[in-house]
Amino acid sequence: MTAPVEFDFANAANTRKFLGSTDWTMSFLYRTPALGPTGNAGNDVVVVDAPEVTVLSIGVEGAFSFNLLNKSVDRLNQVLKSQTKWVVAGEPRFFGYNSPMVKAKWAEVQVPLKLASTN
Repeated sequence: MTAPVEFDFANAANTRKFLGSTDWTMSFLYRTPALGPTGNAGNDVVVVDAPEVTVLSIGVEGAFSFNLLNKSVDRLNQVLKSQTKWVVAGEPRFFGYNSPMVKAKWAEVQVPLKLASTN
């Protein structure tokens, strides 16, 4: 795989209430905007340059599941409770790093942050 696959959740509360939630998008992330042009690429694919974001992140083993996402977000929220400088600034994101054929999958869960003083 040439890029991590990002699952971006539009409404994190739904992932806790409805295990079959479809409020998410899937993206492939690339290192630099110089890799290609932005715009409509056809077949419902749109290429955009995303703004920089500060995140709190945790690496996890396993394929995507809402259970894995929720447990990881809970762990990240515990870390955030131990400090006062940063607050959550958006919905969690899940990054998959392996193809479906890989048995021992590695993933990353991120929570976007902003400085607490910018509330």
